Amino acid sequence: MVTRGLHTGFLLDQQWHVLRGEMETSKRPALIALAQVLADTATSYAIIDGVALQVHQEEPRTTLDIDLAVQDLDAIPRAELQAAGFRLIGRFAHSENWVGPEGVPVQFTDDPALTPALQRALEIEVHGVRLHITAPIMIIHGEEDSMAPFAVSKRIATSNPHVRLVALHNTDHGFVGVGDDEGTSNASEANKQLIYELVSTFLQKEG
Repeated sequence: MVTRGLHTGFLLDQQWHVLRGEMETSKRPALIALAQVLADTATSYAIIDGVALQVHQEEPRTTLDIDLAVQDLDAIPRAELQAAGFRLIGRFAHSENWVGPEGVPVQFTDDPALTPALQRALEIEVHGVRLHITAPIMIIHGEEDSMAPFAVSKRIATSNPHVRLVALHNTDHGFVGVGDDEGTSNASEANKQLIYELVSTFLQKEG
């Protein structure tokens, strides 16, 4: 189920902070609180998490922010979000930035290009709260990943028809070639180019 992917992401959040000697934390409380507010106010939304690649990060980690597509920024339930502990920090032409519990960044966008995401959102349940997430989803994962087991992504893709899995052979965490600690080998560079092409094609096709 897709929920396994979310739970794995929460676990990776915690592990990344622990490895850095920081307090163990996760975006799960903010995500659950956010989803509850949106459900209570009948706000149409879709969590945009189909592509979360951190190729530019020097340290392996997961994304700690929460990105959502909405029909209109004026539909955001601001009073209810503030009552739930969220804080508005900025507004732009097509986006609004908030900070949730434990400092988790949250961005709403009403970019017209993301309207299809709202129409095809999947509904899943996490801790008794319904989440609307974008579909389809593409997972790019190294088969030799030493931090996030490839088997997890394989189970997610096998159990959900909306998930496409792209397996990178002889690839470790962070999309580097096996044994390439610096991420500078020909294999690592080839992976970066391949990922760019995959993501570009995916976004052009799925919008």
